[in-house]
Amino acid sequence: MGDPEPVVKNAFLPRARLNRKAAHTPLDYLRTFRNRIAHHEPIFDRHLAADYASLQQVAGWISTETQFWINHYSRVPALLAQSPDDPGLTF
Repeated sequence: MGDPEPVVKNAFLPRARLNRKAAHTPLDYLRTFRNRIAHHEPIFDRHLAADYASLQQVAGWISTETQFWINHYSRVPALLAQSPDDPGLTF
């Protein structure tokens, strides 16, 4: 097999400057979060603001337009601001 890094470099915007190791932790974090939601497992004990921030980070690696769209239309920050258990978002 060839070098896996070109695949990672082509998957994300050039400004992200990611290698496989740097991308693994945030992507695995979101994969685990997604799987919990998909399997109807509770997510109440999670730090949802950190989950949202991770999602925003990864979206920005893939598409700045998508990251902007999420920032503009998402209701998550407003909902998190109403939660007494989550420290909220700071962008």
